[in-house]
Amino acid sequence: MPTAFTFAVYALACARVTSLLVTDRITEAVRVRLIRRFCRGAPDDDCQDMRAYFLLCQWCMSIWIAVPFAAAWWWGGDWPWTLIPAAFLAFSQITGMISSLGR
Repeated sequence: MPTAFTFAVYALACARVTSLLVTDRITEAVRVRLIRRFCRGAPDDDCQDMRAYFLLCQWCMSIWIAVPFAAAWWWGGDWPWTLIPAAFLAFSQITGMISSLGR
């Protein structure tokens, strides 16, 4: 049975993956390539393609990212093969949130 602790770990992991895909610099090249592909010829500010919008919208992307994380939480629970990757992503998310606050 899933616990509140595993829920928090998976929720933080979901937030980290969403941020990684939508805003982090290490995925920027792929994100920009996809947006240009979706917005053929349109300037970056002018693109009206919903696929490009979803790639830039943290709230929109989090819905799709949350689906596998919710399934892993519900069916995987505290099974190490699902919890360990979720835990390292959760640690990364917490570290990023703390560093954003400053000292």
